[in-house]
Amino acid sequence: MQPHPENKALAKIICPVMDKDCDVAIENKKHAFHHMKRTRSITNIIIFKRYLAKARRIILGTKQSSWQKFCRSITSNLELTTAWKIKRPAIVHSPVSPF
Repeated sequence: MQPHPENKALAKIICPVMDKDCDVAIENKKHAFHHMKRTRSITNIIIFKRYLAKARRIILGTKQSSWQKFCRSITSNLELTTAWKIKRPAIVHSPVSPF
């Protein structure tokens, strides 16, 4: 268990899915974002968008592999309370216009 920080803004949310590849991708994306904000050149905007897309792909792939690993680990010996606490990926539906 992590120590509870006094300032909630400093608290870092630990996601069990994240690994070193995700951390590196996020750091690269942040670095490119700050560099883009300082210089505002087209080249840096393109570089940032590439790092953003790469980070999204890495995080999505990591989440999918983690979910698949979890699903493979489910057996008939799984406790019912554990099964009910499982959070499935949310399916977001676009709102339907009443008009």
